[in-house]
Amino acid sequence: MGRIQSALDRAEAKRRRTNLEKSGLAPVITVEHLDGDARGFRRSFRQQAIMLGRGDHNDVPFDPFVDATVSAQHAQIRVEGDEVLLYDMGSLNGCFVAGQRVRRARIEDGVEFRLGRSGPRLRVGIGALTEIGDPRPARIHGDPAVAVALPDTAEALLPTRGVFTVTESLLLGAVLLAVLVDLALGLSRAI
Repeated sequence: MGRIQSALDRAEAKRRRTNLEKSGLAPVITVEHLDGDARGFRRSFRQQAIMLGRGDHNDVPFDPFVDATVSAQHAQIRVEGDEVLLYDMGSLNGCFVAGQRVRRARIEDGVEFRLGRSGPRLRVGIGALTEIGDPRPARIHGDPAVAVALPDTAEALLPTRGVFTVTESLLLGAVLLAVLVDLALGLSRAI
């Protein structure tokens, strides 16, 4: 009886997966940083695949100077039918769920994982089904206790990570210094 029930369960899961893929719907996936420089910041997605890694070309980017254990294309969160899966993309330091290194793992709402044994710790939230690529803003910023979805105009003004990388901070500091020096020289000429 166990084999028959198992086969029936697999057939039902395949049917649900096929129906969901045809519907053009996917759950809203939220990735929350639990430690490091970005602690407390969350970003939500309405797409089938979410790439995590060093650099701004990833959906969930990590600073290469701060998060050196994270590979350029470290992991991917993928919606496959009615399941959400975490894939290690061949990273050097691996992905860890519940302290175990995984190459592929089914994840559910609230699951925490790490990129590398001692790397950044993240939590996944799985929300309601929405249309894939829904243009409404999906990102949530700020304190998780008071986070709100932002309108399109405010959304465009915010940094994608909610924190500046080391490189961005140094560049911003250099620009501010140049402005201050220019002001000081202008004032000294006027006197």
